[in-house]
Amino acid sequence: MSSLGRRKSFEDLVPECRGKVQLPVTVQMPDGGSREVSIALVDKLPSQRITAFSRVSLPSLDRSDPAYAFLDQPKKVAVLRFGNMMGYREAMEYVASAMDSKTAAAWANSNYERFNKKKPPENLKETIAGIPSATETFMSLAADMKKAGTETLLIDVRGNPGGNSFITDILIYFLYGWKIRDSVCNTVTIQKFSELYFMNYAQPTIDVFSKFYAFPLTVEDYAFREYGRADQFEPAELERYATFASEKKRGTYEGFYRPRNIIVLTSSKTFSSAYWLAADLTKAGAKLVGIPSGQAGNSFGDVLSFRLKNSGLAGGVSYRQFLKFPDDQAKGKILRPDFELTYEKLRQFDFDPNAEILWALELFSSE
Repeated sequence: MSSLGRRKSFEDLVPECRGKVQLPVTVQMPDGGSREVSIALVDKLPSQRITAFSRVSLPSLDRSDPAYAFLDQPKKVAVLRFGNMMGYREAMEYVASAMDSKTAAAWANSNYERFNKKKPPENLKETIAGIPSATETFMSLAADMKKAGTETLLIDVRGNPGGNSFITDILIYFLYGWKIRDSVCNTVTIQKFSELYFMNYAQPTIDVFSKFYAFPLTVEDYAFREYGRADQFEPAELERYATFASEKKRGTYEGFYRPRNIIVLTSSKTFSSAYWLAADLTKAGAKLVGIPSGQAGNSFGDVLSFRLKNSGLAGGVSYRQFLKFPDDQAKGKILRPDFELTYEKLRQFDFDPNAEILWALELFSSE
């Protein structure tokens, strides 16, 4: 679908439209009939996309990502929305500790400008401190839900491309408590170390990784990890997410409040760590509503960037294999929602862009 927004890519997909200014289209109408329309083929898309009206108002991501809001006055239904998994302070704290200062500053500056609508400070720590925190957002959400006795929490990761997956661990801390993290975030991983890896990630060094194993690792080794991720989050590693680490030490909000219904909304473009959030929360008991992700749970991920010396061409290559469902090949290939949005169901909700939310409310409001 993204190719349809670029003239050249569109013409590659539909070569008979090359050089034409109008595209004749037969449109199927909601009542089952059809209509012939002509669409202008333009070289540049309008600044604003035309979308169908929705009966649901989603929380804005202008000031923070993630963000939440309540859909009703008694606050019995909350929506927690994620645009991507790299817009929160803790992710930038990690980037600052694991990547070179130039890369860290670029990430942090971009997020600071996104949420504050002004130039970032010169000091990197001040910049990161000015980025909204997922820990603080979840803390506020948990407190508001407990006060209101919220019954349903909708977690929206539709269209989310992913980012830093630790945000799932943070959310689980507030909803379920830290103890269940290892059982629900259990992913078998196989990692390839290389010189390119350490060019992208200066820390930890190969010596630090060797501490997790009974034998020393070399730069060209593969590392096979068993179930669980506890070895990745020893105290020193957890400190990389300083804002969350402070709350975890206090333990004030651990398992603070969990609504009766937790529903994760997914789409075909729910990818990477957004997919992981959906998969991990289903292991904790959440229900999935929407369209299956285009990602497989048992797949390759985490990309190292490189640039060829002579041509200057840039590229990326995966250095890790993930087995989210090592004992279930079918689920590892496609994670089907408990309630899958079909065309007929979409039509039932008059093609509302937030039909998943309307359906979730219909499914769970009577419980």
